[in-house]
Amino acid sequence: MKDYHKTLMDIFRWWRLTVVNYRNLLTQETFDPYTRPIINGHVDEKTCGNGPQMELQLENDPELEKLEKVSLQILKHGFQIFYRYINIFDHIRKFCLENQKINLGKFRRETGNTYFL
Repeated sequence: MKDYHKTLMDIFRWWRLTVVNYRNLLTQETFDPYTRPIINGHVDEKTCGNGPQMELQLENDPELEKLEKVSLQILKHGFQIFYRYINIFDHIRKFCLENQKINLGKFRRETGNTYFL
């Protein structure tokens, strides 16, 4: 469980680093027609600036924190259900292990029963 928890937290960390390090699209000239439109031959300057910094947005995002907590709770619950499921069939597993230890030749000689084997 600890390895899965660590991996999930690493995924969130890597995602956050990827988003923060992504170059802002508003600073690229390709998007000038959308951010600095030309109207009647006159270029309007940007009224929105370069947009918000993603790092600031991620730091103040309560939904992202909630998503991380819920994801960890789902992981924990999944493992609890998994272990409960395993415990349901544990007696069958033990029976099969005991059954495999039986010496069939000895069993046939002692009981004379070959019908069920």
